[in-house]
Amino acid sequence: MSNYSTVFVDTVELLYPCLQDISPVGKPTPEELAIDMEGVRLSREGRVATLQIIASKSAIVWVIDITKLGQLAFDYTTPFNQSLRAVLQNAESRKLFFDVRNDSDALYSHYGIILQNVYDVQLLDVASKRSRGVKIHSLLGLGKCIEDNFTDTEEWVETKKAGSELFNPKLGGSYEVFEKRPINPIILRYCSQDVALLFDLKKTLLKKLGNVGGKPSSWKRRIVKGSEKRLSKSLQADYKPHEKKKAMAEYF
Repeated sequence: MSNYSTVFVDTVELLYPCLQDISPVGKPTPEELAIDMEGVRLSREGRVATLQIIASKSAIVWVIDITKLGQLAFDYTTPFNQSLRAVLQNAESRKLFFDVRNDSDALYSHYGIILQNVYDVQLLDVASKRSRGVKIHSLLGLGKCIEDNFTDTEEWVETKKAGSELFNPKLGGSYEVFEKRPINPIILRYCSQDVALLFDLKKTLLKKLGNVGGKPSSWKRRIVKGSEKRLSKSLQADYKPHEKKKAMAEYF
């Protein structure tokens, strides 16, 4: 499992080192980024509480406090013309998400941000199965996907369980816990651990791509196209962020 540290970005001053880390000045090729978000009914119908981001060659997960910073989190600009909005909308830097749909919906609806160059790792999970002839009808959540693909997950699962008990209403929690400050240390760990593993999960799933229905390279292209399709749908006026059929695995 990946080793990393976590920085909670709840001041403008901390946005500067965050942007320097995820979007270094003068680097010819932008790094791949892994991103996740948490909130209350995260979508156009709810609120964004945090945005987690880590660069591929960094060991720092930046958990940005959207509850406190709001629009400023996206529009603060460094003297080098760096901003989180620019990073998210940069078409040259690939961004890993695990089911980008509601994250995209929330960013566009509340902050006018249109994500660019997204790679949806949830679709990679679907492709890794279908390309080997495995039938799949329902999508896996990130937790189950992590458990299925890694062995040393005890600490990860423990944090996942503890966090879920705090925010999941079915377990006696409340999603408003993501907005409470000071942020609960368990919630902070919960936020950071998911995004920190996306790079490793991508590498693991790519190795499992087979050739049923096309060569592995053709499946890779389908994942990119499928990710673009998900983005496009999430921006439409009739997008329904919480409908049950979203749990069905798409064909792409």
